[in-house]
Amino acid sequence: MNATFVKFVMGAALITSLSAGVALAEPHWDAAHPRRAEVTARAENLDRRISAERRDGELSRGQAHVLRAADTRILARERFDARRHDGHISRAEQMRLNRSENRISRHLDR
Repeated sequence: MNATFVKFVMGAALITSLSAGVALAEPHWDAAHPRRAEVTARAENLDRRISAERRDGELSRGQAHVLRAADTRILARERFDARRHDGHISRAEQMRLNRSENRISRHLDR
């Protein structure tokens, strides 16, 4: 066999094995997992409610900022939990996130 051909085959094999290793190293990310979707939808709804109450004058700019920051922390925690579990969150994590969202929602209902 030609030395150039052997180098070509070896290089192709190396590239293929490296790319397969990278693909296997990436975790499965399930953004549409039902528990994640529910938490994300609630967070988006809270953001809409905060905006509406800010527009109506029921919340000051500072209050809206504090509530949005809390909502952002909830979403960050959801993403952190999902990263730890291959793209989904456990039932206990969903319940904890929902309790946090409930606290924000109760503040808006006052």
